[in-house]
Amino acid sequence: IYIEEGDYTLAATVNLLGSTGLSGAGENTDITGAGNFHLITINAQDDCFVEHLHLSGTSIGNNVDCINVYESLRPRIEDVIVTNSDRFGIYVATDDTHRGGWIINCSVTNTDLSGIIIDGIAGGTILDFIISENYVYSVLGNGIELQDCNQITCSANVVYAASLDGIYFDNCIESTVSNNVVSYCVQHGINNVGGDRSNISENVCAFNDSGNTANYDGIFLDSSAFNCTVSDNLCYGNHRYGIGLGDAATAGAYRCKIEGNYCQLNDREGIYVRGVENK
Repeated sequence: IYIEEGDYTLAATVNLLGSTGLSGAGENTDITGAGNFHLITINAQDDCFVEHLHLSGTSIGNNVDCINVYESLRPRIEDVIVTNSDRFGIYVATDDTHRGGWIINCSVTNTDLSGIIIDGIAGGTILDFIISENYVYSVLGNGIELQDCNQITCSANVVYAASLDGIYFDNCIESTVSNNVVSYCVQHGINNVGGDRSNISENVCAFNDSGNTANYDGIFLDSSAFNCTVSDNLCYGNHRYGIGLGDAATAGAYRCKIEGNYCQLNDREGIYVRGVENK
């Protein structure tokens, strides 16, 4: 379905059916809502797409998103501008095992929670999903949040001034976080919680822990992250460590490889490792 340039106000959510989608004329196709509902919903419908639109939610306190995808294979979201959302800007979730899909070249700002979230809920897992070339800024949660997702590629994104972590991934195994620029976030630039066998490489993480609390790092791996590689990253101006591994309560992230990183002008150590099974 093609939507021409113009300002559109929805009276109800747009429910996409399988193998269909919405395409507009870019930022000049401006869609908002007149009530408390997701602007676009993809619920148990495979191979749907949303592209070239400007979405702006208006509800307050009602837990609705601009794009809400649930239990759907291979969703494709490209070149979408989100400028206001009461919960997440773009939300993709499943409580099953789903493979494939991407979010590419989107801009997300002014969300009440995370800008982009990929979420395996209630034991579900999302596999082989791509989040690339997006710009996420000034959101009231994590810039990009990945939960229970395996073999995810999160690359070439710019995240600026998130109120929590820039890129947060929790229990995302064998995933790649690379070539992102993450700066001025309130907490960690990149935070890996339990993302075993993941690769964090060639990112720029600068001036994170923007509140200057000395509690957060450019890149952080908690004690449950095993066998990860952290390589060729540039970490500077962060208000604790450039790269921190492990926490004081449970010691280090284990068997991780840290190599080829450049850490400069961080308030404390460039690289700080707790635990002994790292190299």
